[in-house]
Amino acid sequence: MNKLLTIKTFEKQLGINLPWKIDDISFKPVENNTQELHVFLSFTQGSIFKDKTKVSCPIHSTYNKTWQHIDFEEMICYLHCKVPRIKTTEGSILTLDVPWAKTGSQFSWGFETNVIQQIQNGKSFGTIGTLLNKDSHSIWNIFNRWINAAYTADVIDQELSVIGIDEISDQGKSKQITVTIDLKNERVIRVTQGIGKEALQDIRHYLSSKGILPEQIKHVTGPLSSDLQSSADFKTCFSNAEYHVDRVYILRLLNDAIDQIRKKESYRTKTLTEAAALFVKHPALLSDKQKKDIQKLSGLFPRVGQAYDLKNAFFALWDQSSLQSADTFLESWYQKVNNTRLFPLKRAAEQIQTHKQNVILFLDLPTDATTMEQLHEKSIAATKRTKGLKNFENVSNMILLCCGQLGVPSYPENSISGVEIN
Repeated sequence: MNKLLTIKTFEKQLGINLPWKIDDISFKPVENNTQELHVFLSFTQGSIFKDKTKVSCPIHSTYNKTWQHIDFEEMICYLHCKVPRIKTTEGSILTLDVPWAKTGSQFSWGFETNVIQQIQNGKSFGTIGTLLNKDSHSIWNIFNRWINAAYTADVIDQELSVIGIDEISDQGKSKQITVTIDLKNERVIRVTQGIGKEALQDIRHYLSSKGILPEQIKHVTGPLSSDLQSSADFKTCFSNAEYHVDRVYILRLLNDAIDQIRKKESYRTKTLTEAAALFVKHPALLSDKQKKDIQKLSGLFPRVGQAYDLKNAFFALWDQSSLQSADTFLESWYQKVNNTRLFPLKRAAEQIQTHKQNVILFLDLPTDATTMEQLHEKSIAATKRTKGLKNFENVSNMILLCCGQLGVPSYPENSISGVEIN
């Protein structure tokens, strides 16, 4: 291998400019008849660096630092440099940044960029760790550092007035998070630990920190929850906002009721158990075969069929042309359910009826009605990549990566300013 050519390759790849330079490269034999590549960098003798006040400062000392870089021709690559420390005009000792790595990182920009790209491409952290010969903990550290930096720099639409509040829980509800959505721009802007009052206060505080006055929020859509829509806490946080119950929560409530009714009948046949997913799927998404299967099962199990038909009839609420017609429709639907002996569905209908005004207000939501549902599904998919809600930082950042439209930083234009060469 041509050493001079390799040095020039790394100078270009790392964005090396004066006073930084590559002194040497070497190859170190390791196990399995492979080699490691070691690149040794330094700074030009006589260099004088400037502190934050742009005052030239002498070099006080140096320390040895090593970073893992992206593999070079299937060889693990390490960068080594004696990093200078300067004595500032204030008398403190300052360690200088280097152009090829983030401050405090054990990896080069190139290595970390490679990790982020692979995560964005959907690879698991375990797979990436295996490919790069690193443990998954190191991969998570890189991921969280990058997303935290991107999120800190994130800019929110200053005309924000419509937000969605999505609550996600694990199976036992021991872990819960609240996802805040900018519905107009179709992006997640905040992930908060917990639900309810504390989550509302966190959202309000975060928006204020980004220059969004709570009073400019006019519409909030979210769960079918008295803790949010009817309490003084909601009006305290967003005094000018109307609360709209989002249809994703109505569908969840009705599907849960259908599932309870189905389970009571499932003891009679395995077929009904195996068809569980069909009864909670939107009719428009069913294949012709699936529609025939449901029709057959509905005939065999009239209670399940009746509940399924009443659930699907509810969808017409969102096709109503006015709040008055929606009110009339909902009252009629409620009476039909109330005249049955489908007790799980009756309980769901009573809950909807209790919050009827907030339910029909969904018709007045001035954004695309499907945005909340789409981002809810993406958020759920993101939590699967983190294997649940156990680690809040991991799940929060994964949701922000997948749904936040963050400007994740790319490999920087490496340059050093404020440097003098004697």
